[in-house]
Amino acid sequence: MTLTVPDAAPGAIRSEPDPREPRVRLARLLDTDTLTPLHPHDDSGVTAVVGRIDGAEVVAYCTDATQMGGRARSGRVGPHHRRDRHG
Repeated sequence: MTLTVPDAAPGAIRSEPDPREPRVRLARLLDTDTLTPLHPHDDSGVTAVVGRIDGAEVVAYCTDATQMGGRARSGRVGPHHRRDRHG
């Protein structure tokens, strides 16, 4: 699902969190008060967390929708980008 939100006027103060923010999106997915970050906030454009959905423990990640095209760090390709040649 893709959410689009009009940009606020320059200098405007936003009274509620940006719905495109990864932690906001993950908190909406997970059961209330179960979101636990797996790493400190950084500028990678990806947020990974542990939480619960309908009581079942899950690991979830989300990319930052405020960054066009995401961001690759150090030119590395992570395991989630590699194609399995044996399957």
